[in-house]
Amino acid sequence: MGFNLRRRFRRTLGKALAIPLCRTDSFASHLPILREAVVRSTGPILELGCGEGSTPLLHELSSEADRFILTLDDDPIYLRQYARQFACERHHFEQVDNWDASVRSCAATIWSTILIDSGDPADRLVALQLLKDRGDFVVIHDSEAWPRWSIGDCTEAFHSWSEYGVAPWLALGTRFPLTVLGSNRADCNIDIAGTLRLRTSGVSPAPQKREN
Repeated sequence: MGFNLRRRFRRTLGKALAIPLCRTDSFASHLPILREAVVRSTGPILELGCGEGSTPLLHELSSEADRFILTLDDDPIYLRQYARQFACERHHFEQVDNWDASVRSCAATIWSTILIDSGDPADRLVALQLLKDRGDFVVIHDSEAWPRWSIGDCTEAFHSWSEYGVAPWLALGTRFPLTVLGSNRADCNIDIAGTLRLRTSGVSPAPQKREN
């Protein structure tokens, strides 16, 4: 099964079960970290890969502070699905035909929070390389899989970073996707409710003046 077909299967299964994602869907294990990044930042948000967990969450959080969100995805079916629900003046959706080109256009902006959770592994690596210095916080889902995908350790892109697992699942000894919170602009040595920090850089980056 191709990478995007697996993503579509996971999303469809999660909806069919009709069980709260924050409690049972392993593929929403990044939501506590994503929420923390958004709450700790101000400004526009970039979502690379829409999903049943992240897209509604980001839309809700941004509505409280009237923040702009750009959501990109290469799956036209799911992009249309979420665009029908959430597209508005402050939340835009764009179809990706070429991740390199789309991400390069995003690199012209400084984002408050960037979620990397889309495309083939090679496309995720390109996104990280182009955007690692363009977000106050960068959230990378499936971080434990990067070495298995032969694209390296995503933490190496950041001066400050922490890797998290969701505490209840870890306590049960169950393996679920891990999430990295990284930054070259902000401190990521953060304890987040409901999670366990499994690895951390233990350092904070030098303060940077925010660009417009």
